[in-house]
Amino acid sequence: MDYQEENIQRLREAIEVVAGRRMQTPKDFDFLSEMIFDKIHQHISPTTLKRLWGYLSEPAAPRLSTLNLLAQFVDYDSWEAFRKEKAEEPSPSSSSTSEQPQSRRGQKKKYTIISILVLLAVIAIVFLVIRLSDRPTSPSPQEPYVLKMGQRFEDIIVV
Repeated sequence: MDYQEENIQRLREAIEVVAGRRMQTPKDFDFLSEMIFDKIHQHISPTTLKRLWGYLSEPAAPRLSTLNLLAQFVDYDSWEAFRKEKAEEPSPSSSSTSEQPQSRRGQKKKYTIISILVLLAVIAIVFLVIRLSDRPTSPSPQEPYVLKMGQRFEDIIVV
């Protein structure tokens, strides 16, 4: 197995980890194609994926654009970045977060914390607005008293 094929094998294994299943049936490749589209908003046909996994006997080298998209699916910037990563080979039993480069995990953690803080701030603002809108309004001493419908002049107590 040459260096290029080793990297492609490593990429296939990383994709299976992210997808949470091994690619063995046509339905698996359909599922993966949809999952890729949902995550990176790019389409890779199930047939292309079948060729990459060797499910089809058509010998064809994958295009660089396809490898770039698949590397993005496993949270790398490009195929080149994936190839240069010296990470251990992924195993299907390990979690997908342990397969990501350290910088990506740190970035995701930072965005998660920021997202939680923004969410808490929004909840606090909504709570404050609701709380303030529920306060009964009473006339201030400088405001004149106004009779409301159904009130009688005798019902108003002047302090």
